[in-house]
Amino acid sequence: MSEPQEPVVGCVQVSAPVEEQDDVEEVAPVERERPTLSASEILNLDDRKVVRVSVPGWPGDVYMRVVSGVQRDKVETMIGRATAKVNDIDGIRRGVMTLVVMSVCDAAGNLLFTEADIPALVKKSAPALDVLMREAQRVSAMLDDDIEELAKN
Repeated sequence: MSEPQEPVVGCVQVSAPVEEQDDVEEVAPVERERPTLSASEILNLDDRKVVRVSVPGWPGDVYMRVVSGVQRDKVETMIGRATAKVNDIDGIRRGVMTLVVMSVCDAAGNLLFTEADIPALVKKSAPALDVLMREAQRVSAMLDDDIEELAKN
């Protein structure tokens, strides 16, 4: 019989050879405890990530950034009002495209478009716009279900 082994964190604890144990219990890995943030730290941290997105049919990529809570509320309000007007499709499109212009940016996070650019942007190819709309929603955690829920209310 071999010597009992010391328990190893994050693995199976072994006090006798595994063949001789009836109930081997797995131990969850120990995660390093994360610090608790203060109000000041939360307010001063930059949590609006920028991601690179490939758009089919375009010769290069674009960057998109996470929208702020205020910007998301604006988009949700626009879409909600448009759907309250018996499915105002133009209003819904304008709301979703507003999310796009609030998201498309350069590598440093500086916006490339304003709401004044929406009439020109909607003339771009449907597949490219679909990617921009879906990525803007994904990056800002505003999923199709969220948009559909707004449309129902």
